[in-house]
Amino acid sequence: MSLVTSLNALLGIRAPIVVGPMTAVTDAKLVIAAAEAGIVAGIPPHNYRTLDGFKGALRDIRQGTRGPFAVNLIVNKANVLLRGQLDAALEAETPIYITSLGDPREVIRRAHDAGAKVVCDVSTVAHGLKVRDAGADALNAVVAGAGGHAGHISPFALVPALVDRVGLPVICAGGVADGRGLAAAIALGACGVQMGTRFIASRECSVPDGYKRAIVDATADDLVLTERLSGVMGSYLRTPDLDRLGTALPLPIQLLMRGKRTRGPTQKVMMVLASRRMSAVRREERALWSAGQSADLVHEIATVREIVEHTLAEYERACAAGAGVGRGATSPA
Repeated sequence: MSLVTSLNALLGIRAPIVVGPMTAVTDAKLVIAAAEAGIVAGIPPHNYRTLDGFKGALRDIRQGTRGPFAVNLIVNKANVLLRGQLDAALEAETPIYITSLGDPREVIRRAHDAGAKVVCDVSTVAHGLKVRDAGADALNAVVAGAGGHAGHISPFALVPALVDRVGLPVICAGGVADGRGLAAAIALGACGVQMGTRFIASRECSVPDGYKRAIVDATADDLVLTERLSGVMGSYLRTPDLDRLGTALPLPIQLLMRGKRTRGPTQKVMMVLASRRMSAVRREERALWSAGQSADLVHEIATVREIVEHTLAEYERACAAGAGVGRGATSPA
């Protein structure tokens, strides 16, 4: 089956599913697999150690698929590489941008000048209103239960509030791993979902097999919320490596993060350290594994296409069982 919402036309996809841009996880191979399956994935430039490495990934994507893809840009001041990353993405004629953790106005302006679309991560209505006024095309509602840098508001509160008060297409990002979650998001008024954790346990994902198996075996009780890795609260699987690192920021760092003048520089250092730690994950040197609460719903490793088709079939069954279709959907067929 297919599910048509406003997101399909906006992003040029067959199914309203976005593969979340995941640090140390999403690479060109996963982006290509998503595009070929009729959905879209976002690739973070910081998953590559150099700008040339990121440019090479963009070339690989362009050569590997004609489908749409997204680049995820961290737009706060801690990302001192933003200008070069944006230039590289524009040079590659990237059709979709996903912005995170800051002010997206420059990305929106330059992306729109190039004819691209911009989806902005938001975790509150206030932020949703700001990015709408800046020209965002859609919102990524990062809710409680998301992996990585998670939100703090339930999807049952945040998604309909954004739909009602902001008036842009809203993607529900967090806690969704199957068609039941997709049906619930649509019923809340969302135009689609962002799924990250489910696609870690995909055959095309390049992370170590141990990471994939940990997702399959995990329950929500195995997750830890901590700002120890990057200075921003995130959700991670509890592993011996995480236990050794600890889950609380050292007191001196806490004090620096509270100061108006010291917070920015400290955040930059934390982001650099986080990037180095997560690079070690890809080299299988450390098990610092991000995951969301939807890990409890992941029971097997499958191909990206199989995950998409299963999600759509389960969505249909959920609707038939009475889950209902909300304002986000125009026609399931």
